[in-house]
Amino acid sequence: MEQYISKSALVAEIEKLIENGKLKCQQSKENNDYESYVAWSEHIATCGKILLIIDILEVKEVDLDLEITLWANAIPEIRLDDVKRLAKHFFELGMQVSNKPQK
Repeated sequence: MEQYISKSALVAEIEKLIENGKLKCQQSKENNDYESYVAWSEHIATCGKILLIIDILEVKEVDLDLEITLWANAIPEIRLDDVKRLAKHFFELGMQVSNKPQK
């Protein structure tokens, strides 16, 4: 299920944004451009807050095929392909619901 974003890749990209922001912030400071300095400082702070949020996300690895096979083997009259389709549907539905922003 590689359709989801790798947490480490996301963190690496945000860290690149922070490093770029630090460079721009320093350049703004050297050029006495207070407005840009403040804007880049906010950029860095925002990226840091995003990293904190990402850090608290829990990443769980589950061998869905194994779990389905074990469960389906316990009930002989169920077809394994049907169980896999059903499990995938509800897994994706759960991911959609859990990834919606909270109000």
